[in-house]
Amino acid sequence: MAVLSGHLLSSPDELVTAVSGGQRRATVQAFDADSIAGAEHLLHSVTLAISGWEAGRRFTRRFELELLCYAAADHQISEAIKKVGVGRRTSKVVLVSLAGKGEEAAGALRGLAERIRVRPDPGVLEVNPEKKRRLRRIFRISKRELEAAGLEDLILERIASLSLL
Repeated sequence: MAVLSGHLLSSPDELVTAVSGGQRRATVQAFDADSIAGAEHLLHSVTLAISGWEAGRRFTRRFELELLCYAAADHQISEAIKKVGVGRRTSKVVLVSLAGKGEEAAGALRGLAERIRVRPDPGVLEVNPEKKRRLRRIFRISKRELEAAGLEDLILERIASLSLL
């Protein structure tokens, strides 16, 4: 697994085209960093997507879309794209690459970085007050739920619940 997070300097359309085009030995998916609650959110999504995929519990025909669904905690592809996918207003991104070997995953991201421009910044994954409001809206988290658990834990719980469907 390889991850690149930062500020998107190319257009979102260029990124989507670059991620969806080209054959590579790795699965690559792009997320709007403002919709991702940190590295644990990504890792949890990846782990459960792989587990479900290998067990034959799939929502999609393409693994990269499966990753998107898990990160969004939503089995509907169109909703997952709206929640965590790259859109016209995306300015901060997280790119995740998965392959049999770490070097293959990293190589896929390097190849992608040759076609699009991202200024690396791991800080785009941090949850600030503005991002917290956005995440609460995306994942439909109430104030009452926040009294019982932390935001990131509630998001991880929603992702885990998706694997039960």
